[in-house]
Amino acid sequence: MVITSFPACGVTQGNTYVMQVVGTVGGTQYKLLIGILSYKGPGTYTSQLTVDLIRGTGASTSALGNDGRLPVSITIINGGKAGTVSSDLEGILSGFQLSKRHVSANWTCG
Repeated sequence: MVITSFPACGVTQGNTYVMQVVGTVGGTQYKLLIGILSYKGPGTYTSQLTVDLIRGTGASTSALGNDGRLPVSITIINGGKAGTVSSDLEGILSGFQLSKRHVSANWTCG
């Protein structure tokens, strides 16, 4: 993914950790969104979280996600300024067929 913006990274709304990155793959825009709903500081989280990968913009979007029911691990380090994610995703990418994918990523924010 070629990163075009990094709109959010860190704790918001009290105890929710949010990471959002926007970029392109082959000319198509994607957003990767990560949320840890009961963030308690750096460490590894495997529940009470969300991971979403959204393809496209406007009315022509499709998404894959994980609300914690699929295998997922998010590790936050460096005082919340960096982390890794490994997550299975599922959703509808085109038509009505269920798609399953996997995403792995590392990030560092300022």
